[in-house]
Amino acid sequence: MLALGIAAPAYAETGEVRAAQQFGLSYLALMIMEDSRLIEKQAKAMGLGDIKVSWAKLGGPGAMNDALLSGGVDFGTGGVPSLITLWSKTHGTPQEVRGVGALNSMPVNLVTSNPNVKSIRDFTDKDKIAVTTVKVSTQALLLQMAAA
Repeated sequence: MLALGIAAPAYAETGEVRAAQQFGLSYLALMIMEDSRLIEKQAKAMGLGDIKVSWAKLGGPGAMNDALLSGGVDFGTGGVPSLITLWSKTHGTPQEVRGVGALNSMPVNLVTSNPNVKSIRDFTDKDKIAVTTVKVSTQALLLQMAAA
């Protein structure tokens, strides 16, 4: 998981930071930041005065990408596939998206109700595979890599 930020053009200071996170335990650090008002405290300590921080909860990497690309949020979260997608769409533009830092590292587990499936290679065209977002989720990227 990564924290992602969009490099916005220079605008007048707004005094607001718009951040978004997804649902799940992997976002615990951001939940603590929000609850403890850590961004506001750090801004004040840096001499930036009182700022407003707005937090949104979004349902997956596709929604996060859309929010960043549309300018709806300044910072968001996502995995490497999302960052690659966002970077490729914004590279060389004033809204270029960049990875800011890692949030966590989590294993990817294969969970199935089919006793015949022991690895990703055991799937057939009769199986259905759920992913959080088509094409940009870690799971979707791993399936694309396995199929190549």
